Amino acid sequence: MVVDSGADIAVLLRPPVNVRDDRVRTASGSTLVSAIQTLKFVIGTREYRSVRTVYSGDSTLTEDGELPASIFHAVYISNSGGYAILDPEIPRP
Repeated sequence: MVVDSGADIAVLLRPPVNVRDDRVRTASGSTLVSAIQTLKFVIGTREYRSVRTVYSGDSTLTEDGELPASIFHAVYISNSGGYAILDPEIPRP
């Protein structure tokens, strides 16, 4: 999955079940999508509930989809290390 700071909806890249004339604009362009659904995402041990999501089969991305950065409380990106931490936790003494 790609974290997209400009997105307000998650896009899962697989053929849509209920194709409509709705379009969303993603990092890879504009695409036809399914009806909006509200889903729960589980990433590691964390659950993200009530994420507005659409399905799209039309993309040039090789990833499984895009997640809006706004579902996370914090995003740490290490450019030099080439990694990201979503909702980092600070260890308590």
